[in-house]
Amino acid sequence: MLENYCKHLAVMMCENDLIKQTNVSTYAFELQMMIEAAIVHFFLLLFFTIVRDPVGGLMFIVSFGLLRAGTGGFHCKTNIGCIAMSFMVSIYVFSSKELCQKYLLLYQGVVALSIIIILLSKPINHPNMNWSDNELFHAKRYVLILVSILIVVLFSLEILNADFSLEYYLSSGFIQCAISILIAKIIGQEVKNDEG
Repeated sequence: MLENYCKHLAVMMCENDLIKQTNVSTYAFELQMMIEAAIVHFFLLLFFTIVRDPVGGLMFIVSFGLLRAGTGGFHCKTNIGCIAMSFMVSIYVFSSKELCQKYLLLYQGVVALSIIIILLSKPINHPNMNWSDNELFHAKRYVLILVSILIVVLFSLEILNADFSLEYYLSSGFIQCAISILIAKIIGQEVKNDEG
């Protein structure tokens, strides 16, 4: 249903000379991805609001979402699978907060290891993305800049003695992103540029 709606919107854009005929399928796909992402993020934020931690949830959604945009990683085969996985990850992140605070030094070590994995890994070129060498280069540069900014924010929160949940949710984005990268590499879900 959403796919057909997005195709219809792209055709209307073409008919109104906003896009070229050759770009209709690309715009339809991009519209669908944007709408699905908005729906998933809305419901994730609603979940975190229901469990009374909307600011922390927003920190997690932003850090994980921004990191995933540049690193790629594991992708489910269906949209329903992606939505289900997003909610399972969010429930896991929410339910692990107290345990991570109890074993803070171990948690900080896992965050540091996750940052290293993200920085040492090149972006995962998923079949749906099919990035060129130039796009991979720019994605890697984006990730380096973003990780630097997020680390500064984390240290600032620590210096300001902010609530642990803010640091936790922000840093959980690193962990989930590193896990996603490792899963994609282990199961071979990466497209090499010479494969097309």
